[in-house]
Order: sequence, then structure tokens, then C-alpha cells
Amino acid sequence: LIYDVLVAMGYMAEEFAPEIQTNYGDTILQFIAQGLEHPYPKVKYIAVKCIQNFETGIKDHPEVKIFENYLDKILGSLGKIFEESLTSMNCFMLEAVLDSISTIASMNSFAKYYNVFMPGLKKTISIVGDDTHQKVMIRSKTIESMGFLLSSVKDTKELFLPDCKEIMESLLNMTANMDEDDPIHKATFIVYQNVVDCLKADFAVYAERIFQRAIEAVNKKIDFSIVDEGDTEKTENKKNQYVKMKVDLKIDGLKNLVLNTDHLEQKMEAAHLLEAMAEDMGPAFGPYIEKTIPTVSELITFKHNKQIRGNMIRISNHLLKDCVNNEQKGYVLNAILPPLIQELGIVIRTKDHLEMSEIVEVLSEMMPEMSMEMKAKLPEFLITVLTAVRNMTKEVEKYYADKEMDDDMQ
Repeated sequence: LIYDVLVAMGYMAEEFAPEIQTNYGDTILQFIAQGLEHPYPKVKYIAVKCIQNFETGIKDHPEVKIFENYLDKILGSLGKIFEESLTSMNCFMLEAVLDSISTIASMNSFAKYYNVFMPGLKKTISIVGDDTHQKVMIRSKTIESMGFLLSSVKDTKELFLPDCKEIMESLLNMTANMDEDDPIHKATFIVYQNVVDCLKADFAVYAERIFQRAIEAVNKKIDFSIVDEGDTEKTENKKNQYVKMKVDLKIDGLKNLVLNTDHLEQKMEAAHLLEAMAEDMGPAFGPYIEKTIPTVSELITFKHNKQIRGNMIRISNHLLKDCVNNEQKGYVLNAILPPLIQELGIVIRTKDHLEMSEIVEVLSEMMPEMSMEMKAKLPEFLITVLTAVRNMTKEVEKYYADKEMDDDMQ
């Protein structure tokens, strides 16, 4: 019964956020705290998972502070479960605990608990091998957690600076000779995102060793393979994760369509990292502007992933701001504007209003640096955008015309 109640609470904490956290947060968190101390591992496990549900539900609502009142109790229990899981090598529990620690550290003041968890994370990296996919997942999530913990103490220099240097050097050395397909790269990219957010221009000391890896990863080709139904060769790599879909090709019979999802995730995190470097390093990113432009120009119109397109659209603007002289600005604009305008034309035709607004916002910020010739190419597209906005407004008005609405809905 306790297990089922926690499952239900986890679902509701995401589905009805943030109202349920605001109105019933104390009740839910007290129940979670009790579950973390329960003698049955199954109940402990779902209580740990429920923490992530609760916090994820209020990620976009920083005004909801209810979790702060339970940090001591919940993190005290999580610390014990973490040690127990590491000792017994309970990979399922370890994975759940690491996810919850990362979520808590990214959303709360964590300096008080930093020295409780960071030594355990370092220990995990040293003792967990990489001979199975599950162990690789544990190593990856541990590395990601280290990044979130570092970011949580960025204002506490005596904690942040020594550990940041140690962890960065350790990760750079670990991945120096690692196979480019290793999923650990994705985890390190997440750490680097957190560190560049903290160090800003000072990230330049690491940028040269990281930039090329990120460029290679974001340009990685994501191809499907079609193999015989009984062929396991393509999916037996213990480190990588694959998605298989069975298709009937009629003439050739049943086949498996195979996608290495670790490749796609690595590509996406590399795109996030390049955006973070271009935005946070400012002019210190200058040496990498010309090397970044070919990738941005190509992936602005990348049709297979909306998130990567969004990263490239925003990087366009950051690159322009990072320029140190007018000559460099002109180079960036001449290279970036044609694919950016091409993508605007595509999203106008497909009526992708969110991406349309994002591109228009970027163009508006870039416009003061444009020549008159460049600006002359924009009105035709912007008029079409205005038409699309008017049509969207009419659709919204029509949809809500006969609906009863309170003040908030109006």
C-alpha cells in the first residue's frame, strides 16, 4: 500500500505541479521521508524516485520553496541509501539516488551537503567498472552529478575552485584516449556546461582541449542500420544503448531498424555545450568563432532534431556578440544570415510558431550590426511572419470564443 501511494504521489507531483506542491507539499514530503527510512528496499527505491518527480514538477517555479524545509531529513536518508547501494553494488538504487541528488543540487542551496556527497561520487567513479551498459550508466550519472554539485557551490570559492580543477583535469585525462563513441563523453559535456556557467571567460584554460571534441560530437552522423531480425552484432556493444524497431520489408522479410541513441544524446549535449561556451565565455570565445561557423551554418536547418536547431539559432547571436572587431562581425553575418533566413522560410511554411519567434528575436538583436544590403532581405519574410501571427491570433480567439473563462484564463 505504501509503495502504491508513493507511485501515485510521484505521478501527481508532475501532472498537477505546482499546485499540488503548494497545497499538499508538506504531506507528500513527509510521506517520502518516511519511505526513505522504510525497511523494504522496494519502498525505499520508489521514495527516491518520487523525490525527482516532486522536484521536476516545480523546476520552472522557483517561487515554490517547500522542499527547503526537508533538505536535512531527505538528504540525510539519501546519504545512507547511497552508501548502502554503493557497498552492495545495487545499480538500480544507485541510478535512482544519483538522479535525485542531481535534481536536488540543481534546484536548491547545496553547499551544506557538498562534502557529504562529493567524496562518495569520486569513490563511485574509482570502483564502478565499465564492463556492462548498466555500470556505464552509473559512471555517466555519477559524472553528471559531480557537475551539478560543482555548480551548486560556485559562490563558495573554497569548495568550488580546488574541486573544479581536480575534476576537470581528471575528466579531460580520462577521456583523452577514450573511443569517440563512448557514452561517457555525453556525461562530461554536461559537466563542462555547468563549469563554463561558473567560470565564464576563465573557462578559456580548458576550452582548447574541449572545443574540438564538442565540434566532432555535434557533427556526428546519426544513421539507421537495417539488419536481419536475428542479427545481434549491431546491438551487442555493452557500452552503448540502442533502439530497435521491427519492420517488414515484404521482399526481404522482417528486419530490425537499429539506432544508437547514445550517439544522438552525445550530439545534443555537444550542441548545448557549444551554446554555453559561446554565451558564457563572451569575447574569450573569439578564437573559436570561425571554427564554429561551418557547424552552425549546417545545423541551423538540421531537420532531425528541433533542440539542436534551437542551439544553433541562439549560437548565431552569441557569436556576433563575441566578435572583437567589425571585420569579424561582417564575416559572421555573411556566413550565418543565409541559413538563418532559409530556416525562417521553412518554419513559416510549416507554421512552427515557437521557432519562428525565436529566429525573429535573434534577427532583431543582430539587426543593428547588419549592413543596409542585409537588412533589405528581411522585410519580405517579416511581413509573412506578421501575417502568420495575425492568423494565429484569429485561431486562438476562435478556439476560446465559446469557452467559459476565469480571469487567469482570459
